[in-house]
Amino acid sequence: MIDELLFTFKENQQNLELKSHMNLAYSIAQKDSVGRSRILENEECATLIDQLFTCENHQTTLSGKAIVSRITLDELQKKFD
Repeated sequence: MIDELLFTFKENQQNLELKSHMNLAYSIAQKDSVGRSRILENEECATLIDQLFTCENHQTTLSGKAIVSRITLDELQKKFD
């Protein structure tokens, strides 16, 4: 686990412009995150969403990926056509 954490820390140092303490927090968060294959209970989902919206920047990840996006019904329909 320490090896993975150090690898992520070094990778973040190269790719992101973060102070060391932010990089460490980000690296720990990445390694401790919920995997895509795990199904969350409703209460866990609600807690995560509440925590997300208390963040200073809840629109994107530190690496710039969108967390939440709004799409119209037409845009949604086009994805399934």
